[in-house]
Amino acid sequence: MHKAMADTPATADPTSAAPADAASLFLQPACLKQPKDSIIVVVDDIPRNIQVVGSMLRAAGYQIVPATSGAQALRSLASRPADLVLCDVMMPEMDGFEVTRRIRSNPATADIPVIMLTAATETDYVVKGLEAGAVDYVGKPFNATELLARVRTHIELKHSREALRDTAKRLASELAESAKYVRSILPPLRNDPFRIDWELIPCSELGGDSFSYGWIDTEHFAMYLLDVCGHGVAAALLTVAALNVLRSGTLPDGADPRQPAKVLNALNEIFLMDKHNGMYFTVWYGVYHAPTRRLTYANAGHPPALVVAPGADGARQLTQLDGGGLILGVMSGIEYEQHEATLPEHGELYLISDGTYEVSYPDGTMVPMSYFLDFFVQPPASDSRYLDNLVAHMRAAHGPEHFDDDFTVIRCEF
Repeated sequence: MHKAMADTPATADPTSAAPADAASLFLQPACLKQPKDSIIVVVDDIPRNIQVVGSMLRAAGYQIVPATSGAQALRSLASRPADLVLCDVMMPEMDGFEVTRRIRSNPATADIPVIMLTAATETDYVVKGLEAGAVDYVGKPFNATELLARVRTHIELKHSREALRDTAKRLASELAESAKYVRSILPPLRNDPFRIDWELIPCSELGGDSFSYGWIDTEHFAMYLLDVCGHGVAAALLTVAALNVLRSGTLPDGADPRQPAKVLNALNEIFLMDKHNGMYFTVWYGVYHAPTRRLTYANAGHPPALVVAPGADGARQLTQLDGGGLILGVMSGIEYEQHEATLPEHGELYLISDGTYEVSYPDGTMVPMSYFLDFFVQPPASDSRYLDNLVAHMRAAHGPEHFDDDFTVIRCEF
């Protein structure tokens, strides 16, 4: 196979200007401007070819790094990054296909686009070059306008990919910091005067679930779990806003935090959907009265809380605290109902989000609710954390992938 341009003497400087008759080999290009700092490695074992291509590229504003062998090109890339490589196919010792494969196999250079330079009729070589990892090819003899257009396109694509990657890394870092903050405002575990444990596994960097608990006074202990529609930044912002309102006690109309229904009525007026970009949330809010073991609660579209009581012969009895209402924020003027229950001695109260039981099998079908509830009536293992076992129980059905929704559960042992 012949080279498209003739050899020049070995003493010729590959970076010098092209000979006067070189222009006859090209169509005159249109004015294509590129950043002055874009670096192109031109690889060809014939110095005159590098002269011609280099002269044209320098005129368009590029910096040129010549290489008369594949090995020299790889050494150059190892010491100095480049924005693009123009590589001849037929070269001794290491051809353009091998050069391209080595560029692609090195993580430090894998993102550098390679354009193959080959005779226009060599279809097999074009295919082989693309399979080796080249992004494009230009046939010889060159059309300068075409070559410059392809060079510009692939350098712009490379810079765009780099910008997107940098943006993605920055956003990932910001999301990680936001998720860290959201988790930092969750309450600590408790062991005195009663034990509270919890697990929150968001299905994305920023989930829509959150919760808190704490003493209102010396006798009343409040606990609440809310689930904002969707995930991501918007859901997290609404979650934090709702938590701040509940924690600060700044509810309108003097709503008593010991009266769950009044708390939900007030929250509903604050977080109406038409004032919060169509977003809404569900919430379960309860108050435990320690002297009487009475639990007063209200529910705005949230899954019912679960009460587990010890039974005879080690059996465990499960009760769902029904009494749900509309999701919070749908319309103004909603009056939520208040309910009461007495918690049994040595009983356990579980607040859950729908992501704990709305779990799919690997084939996409839904795990039945009974599979989730059956876990609570089984005697707990004494040598491991109970909520770890619950997560493992659901993962056994779902598989190792992320859960479909935020997985949140609070276990209270009164």
